[in-house]
Amino acid sequence: MIKLERIIKMAYQFYRQKHKAESHGCPDEETMVCFSEGKLSSLEAQKLERHIVECQRCSQILAILKTAAIEEKEEPSLSLVQRAKDLVKQETTPFILEAIIAIKERALELIQTSANVILGNQIVPPSIVRSRSISEFKEEICLIKEFENLKIILKIEKKEGDIAGLTLEIRKKETDLPLEGVRLVLLKDEIEIESYWAKAGGVFFDNLNFGKYSIQIWQKELLGAINIEIR
Repeated sequence: MIKLERIIKMAYQFYRQKHKAESHGCPDEETMVCFSEGKLSSLEAQKLERHIVECQRCSQILAILKTAAIEEKEEPSLSLVQRAKDLVKQETTPFILEAIIAIKERALELIQTSANVILGNQIVPPSIVRSRSISEFKEEICLIKEFENLKIILKIEKKEGDIAGLTLEIRKKETDLPLEGVRLVLLKDEIEIESYWAKAGGVFFDNLNFGKYSIQIWQKELLGAINIEIR
């Protein structure tokens, strides 16, 4: 059976494709959902029925929304639209850097990362780090990743107990100067917990305990995100 997430992604993608094309009087998302639930007036429903018969896009969307409603009867159908938008947003957000860190009694363990690791004066690719079986770091782990015109430097420090500190620097790749006017948003389990304007391109997040974190990088628009899991 097709999963609900896949269905509503398909539905929303149909809508986005439709709105990029010329408008032919197609209804918006909420109207289509109300029609599929039988909540429109008789006059509105009849008018929309005539449109759906002639519009292949809207007939496909209606079929998808009805399938989604059957898949998840307990949740109001109108919420499918917002869930679709959220899922598509997550799907299109570029993840610049990802890492999984374990806090041990006297060290940090690097379990997994998509970034290079700074070891002394060397920048070591993650494949080499794995081949050398380098995983434990006494005081801090320093990761570096280039993304388009950005250079991301991430430091994870071991604090007392099961607590970590995180320093993030955003620099311009060509000049190595701090990226100005950048806003860094820290989320835990998809809930925003801290947000800072980093005038000098950097910020420090303290007292992070176990959990999954995401740091969004904004400069007029969302440039990308960093995913960190602390175990």
